[in-house]
Amino acid sequence: MLEIKNLNVFYGKAQALYDVSLKVEDGETVAILGRNGAGKTTLLNAIMGLVKVTSGEIIFDGMEISQLSPDKRAKLKITYAPQERIVFSDLTVMENLRTRLLGKQIPKERLEFLLSIFPYLSDKMNRYAGTLSGGEQKMLNIARALVIDPELLLLDEPLIGLMPLVIRNLSTVINSLAEAGKSVILVEQSIKTVFQVAKRVYIMEKGKIVFEGPSQHLLENKDILTKYLGAARV
Repeated sequence: MLEIKNLNVFYGKAQALYDVSLKVEDGETVAILGRNGAGKTTLLNAIMGLVKVTSGEIIFDGMEISQLSPDKRAKLKITYAPQERIVFSDLTVMENLRTRLLGKQIPKERLEFLLSIFPYLSDKMNRYAGTLSGGEQKMLNIARALVIDPELLLLDEPLIGLMPLVIRNLSTVINSLAEAGKSVILVEQSIKTVFQVAKRVYIMEKGKIVFEGPSQHLLENKDILTKYLGAARV
């Protein structure tokens, strides 16, 4: 599905990613952990084409895509829900969702699926997105990423600001995506959630991959949890 080889990214003269390599197989959820500033969001932005890659390769379904624009990557069904609540304030909730389909109608089954994950949006489809609460905007942001039935879903801190029911629903959906052969890269601070959905884990520190392995191995290794994440318990 996705393979990244020796990826380097600079912001001006400051290097943000150092020879980052990782793989995500079909139907696999992979988590990326690390402290703030470790380079996790930069890596997702690079995969989506939102930051320029200095060197290295991003290979998706056998195609080298590191020079493709974000819209061309989206056409490959790579989709991204960033940490920030990015909505079109002057459009309704429904119109926001339809932007991912270039204004086309959302198939009934797909809309029902999205509202089963985010039931709090059900009675707000005709409200302007700018009038929603912060948590509701976060739900809309993730729902919009799911509209196109992605092959690869990038999630950056998706659980922040969500209600417990929605968190449970989203965790279930991530597992269902994997069962359907879809792939997910999850950046998340909730280690408990990571172990519920991710088969493998990468840990980043100062722009580098410092650990890669099965989630269970990390769960059993308190030294690694403490050293890189400051968490001895889950």
